[in-house]
Amino acid sequence: MIKAVIFDLDDTLYDCLHNDHKSIDATAEYVANELLHMDRQVVRNAFYKGRETIKEQLSSWDMAAQHNRVLYIQKMLEILGVSPFKYAIDIYNYFWNDFLNRIELFPGALDFLKHLKDLGIKTEICTDMTAHIQFRKLERLGISGYIDYMTTSEEAGVEKPDIRIFNMALNKLGLPPEEVVYIGDSYRKDVLGAKNAGILPVWYLSLADRNSVEAADIIAVENYGKLKEISAEFFTI
Repeated sequence: MIKAVIFDLDDTLYDCLHNDHKSIDATAEYVANELLHMDRQVVRNAFYKGRETIKEQLSSWDMAAQHNRVLYIQKMLEILGVSPFKYAIDIYNYFWNDFLNRIELFPGALDFLKHLKDLGIKTEICTDMTAHIQFRKLERLGISGYIDYMTTSEEAGVEKPDIRIFNMALNKLGLPPEEVVYIGDSYRKDVLGAKNAGILPVWYLSLADRNSVEAADIIAVENYGKLKEISAEFFTI
């Protein structure tokens, strides 16, 4: 019997990918027009180059800091030949305010969370990101009251699919893996990571290529309506 559901957050409960690109564009325009008075594309390119550089520097260490936008922005300003001390925090706040104002839950996600709460099913977020911004996202999405626990890669010291982050999430729930379902959009990080930890994975195809399902034995769903339908297989009312 399943007693808990663990969710990935970004691109599983809401569209992170497309909103991130929109907020980068909006931030580049703000920096170019309001702060530095230079070409927007030059600023945008510097942001992406800064992000790439930080990820290259930190990815081998499996650190959550590789997702930290303030590091991207610091590197962006250094690439542009501008001191980061005057602008970095202002730009960081602008980016996240813009991003948080854009995001919305995927259709049916709130209904599914309410359904789990009604059934007495525990819920948790397990996410590759820094804790501070993930808490802000949950508040902005209006679902913090439906989530019992959160485990971040910042807290765990490793990123998915490392089994240690899944074990930390299980420890918080106080449940064995066979009593937990994991829902996530990344085949490598979420599906294979959960499976290797002994947790039943559900591949949420929010933005994934519908033709890229790689294993017949993996449960895959395209929306929360379908997920709610099949959840009767997992839960006993």
